[in-house]
Amino acid sequence: MNFADHTEITRRRYEIGGYYVDQLSRINDRWLINAVTLKLFWQRGNRNIMELAVAR
Repeated sequence: MNFADHTEITRRRYEIGGYYVDQLSRINDRWLINAVTLKLFWQRGNRNIMELAVAR
């Protein structure tokens, strides 16, 4: 892959890396998810990719 190919792929893609923190409650012997938070470590690519998709 050359540099031009890599630049094109990066322009059409958005990637993130991290982990989720879940907040749980136990009610009547059932676990319920109250909240999910993404803790982001890194991101790369085009952050506006969803806006571009809507415009298409």
